[in-house]
Amino acid sequence: MIKVKKNLLRTDFGYVLEAPCANNIICGFSTREFNYDFRAGSCKRDYQEISRKRENFFESLSLNLQNSVFLEQVHEAQVKRIYKADRGMGAYDYKSSLAKADAAITSLKDTPLCLLSADCFPLIFWYAREDIIGIAHAGWRGLRAGIAFKTAQKINRIYKCEPGKIRVFIGPGLRSCCYEVSSNFKQYFPNHTLSYKGRFYLDLLKITFSQLSEAGILKKNIIDSALCTKCNNSDFFSFRGQDKKQRMISFVSLK
Repeated sequence: MIKVKKNLLRTDFGYVLEAPCANNIICGFSTREFNYDFRAGSCKRDYQEISRKRENFFESLSLNLQNSVFLEQVHEAQVKRIYKADRGMGAYDYKSSLAKADAAITSLKDTPLCLLSADCFPLIFWYAREDIIGIAHAGWRGLRAGIAFKTAQKINRIYKCEPGKIRVFIGPGLRSCCYEVSSNFKQYFPNHTLSYKGRFYLDLLKITFSQLSEAGILKKNIIDSALCTKCNNSDFFSFRGQDKKQRMISFVSLK
């Protein structure tokens, strides 16, 4: 596993991954400076403001918001392939988001795949040998349904990839240091629910590694941002940090 805080370039709007293995893609995530979630909007003016912020965010990265695809994110494990006809889904309103999708994959250039988060892990996939990318929204429900494994599996099945050549970038999310849960979680994740001084903590990171490994992805090709959203609540939105209605964007696009 490669930890890459030093390879994250800070911009005016967030972070972009700068790593030698990511030359054919641009990927990264925003910070808590702006909320990008239409579900928090309560009037036309709010929607216009969020749309403007999204446009500024994408323009700062030389990306096309009109071609982007946002996922509905229902905390399940549906992985959908993106075609040209899907471009623009969810870009300017939540209702048009890619329905019932928590992950998406594509080989299209100039088609940013996007999700919103405030504790769940954004997982970004790319196949180094070909122009293939993916993104997945990995919270405990999605991981319980196998979202990380199923995303890698679908990339392998559709694009005939070598699993050992797929790379994965793990963005900021709630780490085990801050993810306190009830003892019931031991039923769901017996090997990844930690006990400390009578309290229980869930390790989403290890669950993610386990599923990626099961799909044939090599540990050396998993790149971890090493950022906890709650520990770094001054920089990132965190649902556990009482940011109930604010969300950050994570994105990946082929150059």
